[in-house]
Amino acid sequence: MRVTTALFTFIFLLLGKSLSAQQVPARFSAQVRGLQPFRQVEVLDSLAREYYKSEPVLCVDLLKAAIYISNTNQLDTVEIQERMNLNRQYRYHGKNDSAMFQIDTALLVAHNGKYVEWEEEILSARGVLFMRMGLYEEATASFVEGMDLARANNDAEQLAILNRNWGSLYFYTTDFEAAIERTQEALRIFTELKDTVSIAACVDNIGLYFSNMSKWDSAYTYQLKALKIFEAQSDSGHLMVCYNNLGSTLLQMKSYGLAKSYLLKSLGMAERRGLDYECMTTLTTMAELYQATGEIKAGQTAALRAYELALKQENSFYALQSTEMLAMSYYREKNFERSAYYFLITDSLRQEVFDTETTKASEEAQKKYKAQEQKQKIALLESENVARTVQNERDVIIKWAAAGIGMLLLIFSVVVFRNYNRKKRDNDLLQLKNAAIEEQKAIIEVKNQEITDSINYATRIQNAVLPAADKLNALFPNNFIYFRPRDIISGDFYWAAEGRNGVRYVAVADCTGHGVPGAMMSMLGAAILNRVIVKKNVTTPGKILDTLHEELLSTLNAKGENRQVNDGMDIALMMFDVQQRKLIIASADRPVYFVRNGSLETIAADKISIGSSLSKSNPYSEHTIELDTDISVFLFSDGIVDQFGGPDRKKFMSKRLKDLVTTTQALPISERAQEFATVFDQWKDGMEQTDDMTLINIEIRKNDV
Repeated sequence: MRVTTALFTFIFLLLGKSLSAQQVPARFSAQVRGLQPFRQVEVLDSLAREYYKSEPVLCVDLLKAAIYISNTNQLDTVEIQERMNLNRQYRYHGKNDSAMFQIDTALLVAHNGKYVEWEEEILSARGVLFMRMGLYEEATASFVEGMDLARANNDAEQLAILNRNWGSLYFYTTDFEAAIERTQEALRIFTELKDTVSIAACVDNIGLYFSNMSKWDSAYTYQLKALKIFEAQSDSGHLMVCYNNLGSTLLQMKSYGLAKSYLLKSLGMAERRGLDYECMTTLTTMAELYQATGEIKAGQTAALRAYELALKQENSFYALQSTEMLAMSYYREKNFERSAYYFLITDSLRQEVFDTETTKASEEAQKKYKAQEQKQKIALLESENVARTVQNERDVIIKWAAAGIGMLLLIFSVVVFRNYNRKKRDNDLLQLKNAAIEEQKAIIEVKNQEITDSINYATRIQNAVLPAADKLNALFPNNFIYFRPRDIISGDFYWAAEGRNGVRYVAVADCTGHGVPGAMMSMLGAAILNRVIVKKNVTTPGKILDTLHEELLSTLNAKGENRQVNDGMDIALMMFDVQQRKLIIASADRPVYFVRNGSLETIAADKISIGSSLSKSNPYSEHTIELDTDISVFLFSDGIVDQFGGPDRKKFMSKRLKDLVTTTQALPISERAQEFATVFDQWKDGMEQTDDMTLINIEIRKNDV
């Protein structure tokens, strides 16, 4: 965020006064004594480079001394260079606020001195730092401002660098096509400039983006081309990144041995250089590799290291990836408490990383800039800069909130485990000490209440992870939900999300089991659905279910195990394409009913559940409904039709549900909701509920937007 130039200048003057106390470290004072100021800075800069890894605190002190000498002797361009060096040192060690302060101060010096080339470079670095901090809207603004300056000053090199960095920003927000478009523009300019290393860096990045679009052959071709150039240039810095990217692509191609060798090379180079960010990215990929090869403990270790570095770097994007893997890894081990803990963190991070408003703001900036390019009306944005001295309070809150939730979950697990053991002990005592029956009964009742209270708390966790009814109401205003878990927590779940171009999704899923096991499966299913649509950018219902099936199988099965998997889910998924005015429905073992023009129709399901160990040879089928009239759609779990009740104590069955759907269509949707609840409750008539029960009715009018 920006403040006025006057305020920024005032802060800068205060900084200058504080620098007056910054002395050259005593052990090096003799080396600079008597030298001209410019030469003193050169010596201090050289020493800082020597000690940047072995003694980082000394490195910072040396750079601060160099900045003070530059500032007091009005060596503006030298001061800018040293501030950028200090920014990099802070950034390597995760001190992003201190790094940003150096960038903003350097930007002010450059602007006041009219050093436009430096302004362009600093804005690019500023955008990259914002990007790594997860502040995508601010990153976009910096890149746009830098590109405006570069274009106005015909600075082709900086224009290319800014395009490449902007491509990286789109990678972070999973808009891979836009990432490729920006990077190809950078590649075009670098090719004209005959900048071999930068050409290779762009080629490597494009390969990474193709990899994330599941275009493995294209990705591998690009990355091998980049590797050959870097090897020929003996460019170890870019080689380190290229090894990581190649490892990621080979992982997706299931060439695990070769992937591991590249990743270990990249990690070794990053660790030797003390580069936390590069260690974090490589460890994240290695955690995914170990997960794929069934090396659970190694994967957890890598993911935990990556998560710790992501917190240190204040990088929500990689924190999200690492906690996602930890949540699923612990779930596979049946460690539900740890799994739930990381699911909660994942959900919080996902909302931060893929915040809809931030993404829209970034897209709007992209459209605005393209219009400026086409019309050739490039205007300089306001050149005021901000002194960032405030703490990043939101990230601190998230960290402490995560720690607090972790403590609550730890207490929850201890209480449940303690109560289970005490209950077992008390039951044994009941058999041995008949005289203490009444006393022990009272104890058991108390403990059962404590367990119930703990499960009620687990319900709050599940509700926090799964989308609220408000989300469904925002996307589909005309709806009603009938949701009745059999136990306190549910194995059924309903889910809603908004995709790209305003596409809307809704689903009802019935997971294996009910109670705690079913609830854990529901949280896992919702997490994978979010990742499939947001991260992997899969859009159509059939392909979403195909990917969900593959990912659930991968998550639940360790490598080399030859066993039947009973865990899974039945699910009906509907997509509403607002622009094309059509519905697309895909279903795994759950039929879907819909009413149009007064007639009830049924969409038959594919008869194989998500995550089933049975052989699946064909993709899930899709059913398209053109919205040429009003339509009412019903998605439901089998707990509705399988509920026993009525005078003959039989199942409700599909025929009764169809009759209920048909006879209530004339009612307003609020009255229809009440009628459904009344009929279901009367049908049960005091009988025990058989399963979780979920039904969603959505009305879509042909003119809805």
